[in-house]
Amino acid sequence: PLLTGIAAHTSLGLAALALGLLCARPERGFMAVVTSEGAGGVMARRLLLPAVLIPLVLGLLKTIAERRSWVDNSLGRPLLIVSMIAVFSVLIWWTAKAVTQLDDERAAMEAERQAAEAEVRASAARFRRVAECGMIGICFGDVEGNIHDGNDAFLKIIGFGREELRRGLRWIDLTPPEYMEADRVAISELLKT
Repeated sequence: PLLTGIAAHTSLGLAALALGLLCARPERGFMAVVTSEGAGGVMARRLLLPAVLIPLVLGLLKTIAERRSWVDNSLGRPLLIVSMIAVFSVLIWWTAKAVTQLDDERAAMEAERQAAEAEVRASAARFRRVAECGMIGICFGDVEGNIHDGNDAFLKIIGFGREELRRGLRWIDLTPPEYMEADRVAISELLKT
C-alpha cells in the first residue's frame, strides 16, 4: 500500500486553515495584491489557482498513464513538460488579453476625463471673457449674503468701487426688502440640489 507522512484529511485541513489565514486580512501583504482592483490583482486572481492546480492535475495524469502502461517514463516526462508549457502559454495569453482590455478601458476613461476638464476650462474662459467685457454686471457671492468679487459693470450698477468690495459688501444689504422672500426661496431651492 501507498503510505504518506500525513493523512489526506489533515493536509486538506491545513490547506483550508492557511487559506483562511490569508483571507482574514485581505488588505495586507500577499492578499492585498490579489484583492486589488488594478492590473496586478486581475493577473494574480487569474493565474494563482491555475498555477497551483495545473501542475498537480498534469502530474496526476502522467502518473496514471505510467501506471497503466499507456506511456513509459521516457515519454511521460517530456509530455508533462510540453503540456505544462502549452497550458501556461494559453493561460498567460488569456490573462494578458484581459489586462490589456482593462488598460484600454482605463485609457478611455482618462481620455473622457481630460476632455471634460478641457470643456470646463473652455467654459470658464468663455465666462471670464463675458465677465471682463463689462457688457453686463456680474458678481460672485455666497448663500450667506457675501459678495466675493464683481466686474466693473456690476460695481458701476451698485455705485461702489473695488475698495468697498475688498472691505466687504453683502448682497443681502443691497437687496430691496420686497425681494428678500424670493431670495430665500431661491436659496433653499439651490441648496436642495
